[in-house]
Amino acid sequence: MVFSAAVAEEPKLTRSSTPVSSSRTEAVAEIRKQDNAFSVMMESYQQIQELMIESDYDKQTQIGGSIANPKERERVIGLAKQARAQRLTKLASTMASFATAYGTTRKESEHKAGTTVASTASRESADEQLHKLVPFQPRNFRLENTTSPLVPAAAHMLFDDKKY
Repeated sequence: MVFSAAVAEEPKLTRSSTPVSSSRTEAVAEIRKQDNAFSVMMESYQQIQELMIESDYDKQTQIGGSIANPKERERVIGLAKQARAQRLTKLASTMASFATAYGTTRKESEHKAGTTVASTASRESADEQLHKLVPFQPRNFRLENTTSPLVPAAAHMLFDDKKY
């Protein structure tokens, strides 16, 4: 007795036989995830830098305001304003450089995916996501001082989608 079974050949997958729509869809999704991550990172960086610049400026103007000599007081406050303006200009330049570098990498990703992807990331969306991050320390999961805008250096962040 001889059994003859028709064995279907396994389809050979080559670059040209992979479903284009599936791989493009995945590539587009990945690019959008990268856009979102970059947007959140840039927004957090900018907020932290602006907070430090403003904090330094406030301290300098407070010290300048305590100077008794009016001419010296105005000079010190003027220097603080100048330093603040220079730091904000430098920050804007740095942010533009980061965006340019990411844009180059993004274009390469689009080229590899074989499609262009409109960015849906925005500063407003990134800021909203940042407000949903909850800081905690690994040894201490409670927030002891929730009124402070400052986060301890050893803190980690959790995303809380129910916040706000």
